[in-house]
Amino acid sequence: MSHTEDRRGPIVNDDVIEVRRTPEFTAIAHRVSGHLNSLPLTSEQHNRLVDLVVEQVTEAEAAALQQGIHLGVQIGRSLAKDDTGLIQ
Repeated sequence: MSHTEDRRGPIVNDDVIEVRRTPEFTAIAHRVSGHLNSLPLTSEQHNRLVDLVVEQVTEAEAAALQQGIHLGVQIGRSLAKDDTGLIQ
């Protein structure tokens, strides 16, 4: 599979999906970073908190992708059914 989209969104090349983040995502990440840097945390605490945020965002992206694929499959199956309810 090889496909590339010019607009914001996933890029698929050789069966790999690269999730592209929006400018809004980047702006929020900068705000979070600025806030974290203002907190009285040790380097270890700061790094741990950043690791947790990255883990949470990564999980959210993976779950959203899985849900999107599942929805796409459901819609595809629904469209493939004829009036008898059987897949053509």
